[in-house]
Amino acid sequence: MPYEPLFARAHEHARAFLASIRDRAVHPRTPDPETGDAEALGGPVPPLAVLDSLATLIAEGSVATPGLRYFGFVTGATMANVTGLAAGRHEVLRRAGWNLEADGLQGAPALTVLVGAGAHASIDTAARFLGFGGTGAAVGG
Repeated sequence: MPYEPLFARAHEHARAFLASIRDRAVHPRTPDPETGDAEALGGPVPPLAVLDSLATLIAEGSVATPGLRYFGFVTGATMANVTGLAAGRHEVLRRAGWNLEADGLQGAPALTVLVGAGAHASIDTAARFLGFGGTGAAVGG
């Protein structure tokens, strides 16, 4: 399947989500067996249908991720931080001339994760998971 239609649809959903963010509740809705929240779907589902379904299912809560299937959305704070830190690590290493995919982390330039004093504990978990270690975070103002 060409990915362009999937990315275009994800972009449409993201724009619609951002346009309605001020009107969204920040609590999950009650699971609904009619929408498949209570049980897994019976077989393969085309990616565009999954994306549309997820956009509909999360429409009532900006922090809720109801349902059993996740496609392109993180499941919570830790995975959001893993995703963000991994993307940042990749870009910083690329700019430093390091090819993470080819060379791995062994011998890579040292990186520091800057966090605020009130940073969520999931940032430390994500940093450890990605190989920054326990001393890889520097606390700032």
